[in-house]
Amino acid sequence: MKKAVIAALAALNVGLLVWVLTMHSEPAHAQVRGGSDYLQVSGRVGQNSEAIYILDLKTRNLKAWYYSTSDRKLVELRGRDIEADFKRGR
Repeated sequence: MKKAVIAALAALNVGLLVWVLTMHSEPAHAQVRGGSDYLQVSGRVGQNSEAIYILDLKTRNLKAWYYSTSDRKLVELRGRDIEADFKRGR
């Protein structure tokens, strides 16, 4: 009985491995800009955090948020006026 259970679990593992290796999923594609006034990207903040950056194309303001694991909430980072930055040559 014990050998049959081990053999069944081993066969199940092999089957799952074959399924994962042969699974063909579509790669993720960026959203095509069509009528939207915002661009959104994610990126690293510090060594262990990721942030969401949103650029408002009409006002040319950049905002960023990250998730604070200690506070368990979204924290807004200081925004940037992209147009003013480019005019200053930053």
